[in-house]
Amino acid sequence: MKKIIWALILLSGIGFYLWAEFAGDEWLAEFNSERQQSAAEFFAKGEEQGRLKTDAACFDDAIGQIAECLSISCTVDAGLYLRGCWGVAERAESFCDGVPAFQEEKTEEEKEWARFSCYDLNSRGDGCRLLMRQKQQHCAIQ
Repeated sequence: MKKIIWALILLSGIGFYLWAEFAGDEWLAEFNSERQQSAAEFFAKGEEQGRLKTDAACFDDAIGQIAECLSISCTVDAGLYLRGCWGVAERAESFCDGVPAFQEEKTEEEKEWARFSCYDLNSRGDGCRLLMRQKQQHCAIQ
């Protein structure tokens, strides 16, 4: 039984090596192209929506997007949407109230603020905390 398991592991390793050697570069180029296209689409959609919304409404949209999908690509897409949206949206008067000042290195206070803000939004994933970090950056440039 052990020999069979080791043989399968070895065959899997050889298979992965052959795939990486002969198809990996092509796959990676295709993946990168798809991600760039997707990034441009989400950013453009954000700009389009931002013309009609406030920065607070943009943020609510992005939080809604990550609530429907918990993968990292959804978080990246929501972040791109948010950047596009905020670039053209009007400022909501109280959107930045209570937001800690942005610092390059997060403090424990900032981490707690993000965590509890996400709890208040009923958004428990890591994506929410990443969007909160973007909110800090956005509010810092006002």
